[in-house]
Amino acid sequence: MADMHVCLNLVGRQSTRFQQELLIKAGTRDPKLGLGKQEQDDFYTAEENVQRKKLDVEQETTEELAKKREVEAEREQKIQTEVKEIRKVFYRELCNKQYKLAMEFETHLSSYDHNHKKRFKEMKEQQSSQTRDERQKKEQLREEKEMAKFSQHSI
Repeated sequence: MADMHVCLNLVGRQSTRFQQELLIKAGTRDPKLGLGKQEQDDFYTAEENVQRKKLDVEQETTEELAKKREVEAEREQKIQTEVKEIRKVFYRELCNKQYKLAMEFETHLSSYDHNHKKRFKEMKEQQSSQTRDERQKKEQLREEKEMAKFSQHSI
């Protein structure tokens, strides 16, 4: 295996990585490693010590684990609802914006964007109330004309 290492003449980072992999596979010591580091690397790369953490699906389910997961899920859900309730304070419906910090919220309230939208909404409400009043006046005039015509026809 060491002969293969010598025969390969790669350039760059890939060459050193490939050479290190060959050294590890060959079981030879790397002179760059300090005292005890090679043993530590050997321990962590040994096949009998390399194990991944089992997934929840792979673990055997017992009543105790199931209850534990349910309690954890309820606790997590409760935390999420509390966070939503807390964040409602920093939501501005007019601007449709959500803030996490009070300082960001206060900055927004004094911003041009917020004040512009607020003035625009007030202007719309004022115009809608004016048009509503005008419609009511027109309707009242029409009713008065109809009453006047009706009274003339009945005489």
